[in-house]
Amino acid sequence: MARRPQFSLHTALVLVFVIALVTWPSSVWIRHYLANRGLVPVKGSVVFKGQPLKDAQVVLIPAQAGGKPLQGRTDARGDYEMDRLVAPGEYTVTITEVGSAKRGLSPKYASATMSGLTVFVAAKGPNHFVFQLTD
Repeated sequence: MARRPQFSLHTALVLVFVIALVTWPSSVWIRHYLANRGLVPVKGSVVFKGQPLKDAQVVLIPAQAGGKPLQGRTDARGDYEMDRLVAPGEYTVTITEVGSAKRGLSPKYASATMSGLTVFVAAKGPNHFVFQLTD
């Protein structure tokens, strides 16, 4: 007589959890989990001399010591989204052209002390920041 394997309730629950993680899109699960921990998405656009700025790196540097900078890259429409969810608070912003077709963006925007760009990320509400650069 063949012996049937027996599973404990704990093993069955772990198996169901693993299957759920594999089949459910992980980015949705991670964003939902982190959003419930107070982190929020940040996105926006960069416009240079009236035109969308393509292939620019947008970096948020936390005003509080010890925080890690976050970054996003603009697409052909000048739109960006941070690579991670962001903790609410004040940030200094730097913007640097990284693509091959540079349009003459001033180097001051690459410096956190000289860019003059700051944002306040709110815990609730839209965190959509548009940067209109002229020089």
